Amino acid sequence: VRVSSETKNNTYPAMANAAKSSSSEEYEAFLATMKNSLRNVRSRSLKSKDSNSDSGSGETSPTRVSEFDSPMRYPGENLANGGSSSQQRQDDEASKNSSSSRKLLTTLDEVSISSQGEQSTDSRHDEDEVAALRPRKSQEASENRDAVRRNSPVPEIAVPSVTVALPEAPMVKKLKGIASNLALRGKEQDSLENYRVALKMTRADLLKVKRKLEGDLQPDARLKFHNEWIMLASYTAEIHTNMAILEERTGDYTEALKSCREARAIYHKLAKFEERFSAFTEQMNQMVAQLKRAGETFDERRRLHQKAIHLRRRIKACDKAKEKQKYYREVFECLDAVLRMEREALGDAHPQVADTIGLVGTIHVEIKKIDKAIGYFNKALSILRLALGPYHPKSAMGFKQLAALYETRNKPPSDMDRALKLYLEAARAFKESYGNHHSQVGSTLNNVALLYIQRKEYDRAVEALSDALAAYESAAVDNDGFHPDTAQIWKNLGQVYYFQGEWDSAIMAYSSSLDVQRTNKQRQKNAKPAVEWQVAFLTDQSLADTLQKLGKAMLEARKATDALETYEEALVIHKEAVKIMTKHHAETKDNHGMLVAQEHVASTMQLIAGAQAEMGKLEEAMEVYVQTLMMLRQNSALRGDDSQNNEGCAASLAGIGVVHLKRGEMKDAQDVLKDALSCYEKCPTLKDPRMVEKVKENLEQAKSGKDSSLPQDSGRKKKDRTIALEEEAQDRVDSFDFEGGIRLLTQVLVIRRQRLTKAQRKSNKTTDMKEKDDIARTLSHFAEVLVKQGDYEQAIVLYEEAARMYRSNGVSPKDDKVKCILLSLDKLYELADR
Repeated sequence: VRVSSETKNNTYPAMANAAKSSSSEEYEAFLATMKNSLRNVRSRSLKSKDSNSDSGSGETSPTRVSEFDSPMRYPGENLANGGSSSQQRQDDEASKNSSSSRKLLTTLDEVSISSQGEQSTDSRHDEDEVAALRPRKSQEASENRDAVRRNSPVPEIAVPSVTVALPEAPMVKKLKGIASNLALRGKEQDSLENYRVALKMTRADLLKVKRKLEGDLQPDARLKFHNEWIMLASYTAEIHTNMAILEERTGDYTEALKSCREARAIYHKLAKFEERFSAFTEQMNQMVAQLKRAGETFDERRRLHQKAIHLRRRIKACDKAKEKQKYYREVFECLDAVLRMEREALGDAHPQVADTIGLVGTIHVEIKKIDKAIGYFNKALSILRLALGPYHPKSAMGFKQLAALYETRNKPPSDMDRALKLYLEAARAFKESYGNHHSQVGSTLNNVALLYIQRKEYDRAVEALSDALAAYESAAVDNDGFHPDTAQIWKNLGQVYYFQGEWDSAIMAYSSSLDVQRTNKQRQKNAKPAVEWQVAFLTDQSLADTLQKLGKAMLEARKATDALETYEEALVIHKEAVKIMTKHHAETKDNHGMLVAQEHVASTMQLIAGAQAEMGKLEEAMEVYVQTLMMLRQNSALRGDDSQNNEGCAASLAGIGVVHLKRGEMKDAQDVLKDALSCYEKCPTLKDPRMVEKVKENLEQAKSGKDSSLPQDSGRKKKDRTIALEEEAQDRVDSFDFEGGIRLLTQVLVIRRQRLTKAQRKSNKTTDMKEKDDIARTLSHFAEVLVKQGDYEQAIVLYEEAARMYRSNGVSPKDDKVKCILLSLDKLYELADR
């Protein structure tokens, strides 16, 4: 549901109904006319006061172009137009304008003083109301400000750009642009600081123009500075208005009202010279009234939000279904009341309204009504994009939350596509808000990668996960270069490499995940106060899961001994978990956690038995498989449901069948493998569907009566993936698909640099030298492609890096590889110079 800008009760209807400003072509044409009129002012006459009023009344206030910046016509336009050719008439009008300028001088001097701290008459009149609306500076108010935060009900009134050269004008324009950009990306306080500096600069220019007008000036010069006064005053009012937007957004009603009133005072005094500013004054009155209404309802809205939060806590602590339903009804009643008040006080398109709608959606997620939740989150996101723009952190979080809901619902055919699109939008928005190196960027890219993995688009998944790691590791500089979330990113990367058959790369990624997890575990042990046992327990379980995945990759890489050691370390963790959950069962009489921990022990023992069978320790493997089968059947009896462990029992039976097969006991192997297949068929869903196919293959082998063991080398002697990618890249280049070749070579470099980093961590000099040699060769190949494409400068960079790699490996400059690189560099230097 998209929220229209013409929605009823929109924030400040006077602004919503404003007419659009002139087109850019008309505006440029007007500026050219204005410059000519200033240069030839002696041959022109000025409009009379009545004519001036008629001209001003025909114009309406401009529509906002962007949240903080919008150009409009120069306010002195009607002063520079048309008239008689009579010199006496011109001099008389210039004399009147001189008097007008001096009157303006006094007025704007008062405005300048008011802007520097002295309140206007209107502000003093409302002083008591301002104090009454100030939010309480208590700890409670600070904690609950996020629940009812104002984000920008005050639209901008556009004013003209600087056209007469002043010393500070270019810098003011830059500061305004910076402030606008910061505000659109959620950095309200930084934006306010830039606006304050810009305000000081406009005051400095006001003083300079004032001094000029105090002196003796020719009529055309006096006209120029008269117009400059009007422009600078309008500029000051615009900055105050923009500051009011941000101050209201951060919940500071007192400062927002003060800024609005200062802008109103300036427009009120400018209206004495330009009729058009009367409309601006009226709009500022609308803003002040809107802020008052918002401030008056602030305490009640905050109270209702607090009540809703309190009820949600009671729901989490409640075990009875009827009581939960009662609390949920009360929560919805509270939020419904808050929404009515917010829409009345703030308008339908206010970010705070979006926050409350999002909270309603969250409650629907809790009660498993995903379809309704998606509807509410769509509404909230539409408002956030309209009110804050697509790159504000709140909008980015809205994209991410909605994507997660589509991913959870997973309704074919389009939900996963929508989720991926929204995650990509969220990542782009977070990058705009925080830069490329932030944990939110990393988290969102990880979600993107998981969807690519589901689609089996592994190369894209690797790219997304690599970017996620870069975002996390750069964001972790303030935390001694450590971020615990990178453990999961590395684990996911290892899983992708495992699916691709890149066993060495998978081992490297899983090992990196282990390094992070062990560091995190040590920090938890040293933490004061100590972390809760549940947190430490989950950390250990994640560590054991990574160890199991690492062991599988090692086994595929024919490193059975290393795999066995890894599995045994995981087994120790799971056995400790059984002790913890057994103690918990004695206290709570809930045996679910204990049974799950025991099943984790059984699954780890199955992996150990598989490694033992791979190493030829068939008797030990058989004993362990039988133990796991007994454990799982016992657990099923305790649960009262034989179907719970069908897949686990099937895995144990399949392992026993493999041992019989390796021994040459074909009849026993057939019987056991048939039982395993029967158990698999009873499972409604399977964690690893490939196991069924393996059991069927082994059963066929047992029936054929062929020799002992399974084909062990299946899928293990694959060509190094980087070599395959380089060959494919060369084919692309040969067919003149340079972009495709460059993309593939980039992937090769990423993989080989990761391998080099791993080798350096292990201080393995032999592997280190090999990887450097491979990287240098790839760099040379990459540079050749860039030369064919005509990108000589980048080719030079890659050739120079390749030469450095070879030198660090001790390769002689007389070596053919190095000679070839140096010759290529000489030619490229000449081409670059040309």
